[in-house]
Amino acid sequence: MIQENMTLEEYLEKNKMSQAKLARRAGMSRAAINRLLSGSRRPSPQTMGKIFVATDGEVAPNDFFRDEMQDL
Repeated sequence: MIQENMTLEEYLEKNKMSQAKLARRAGMSRAAINRLLSGSRRPSPQTMGKIFVATDGEVAPNDFFRDEMQDL
């Protein structure tokens, strides 16, 4: 069974964190975080790893594909 953590948007809201702060923690640009949030960009494996570490594991790689996983 797939463990459900939270989406990137849920993480930012729960932690009252700005996109810019998460971007700094993840070593990414704010624009890159914004593209992930808007769905206009899919994360690479490297990006998913950065997000996982920056969110202390609260946003896992499978959380980027939650909608697709539910259709399986």
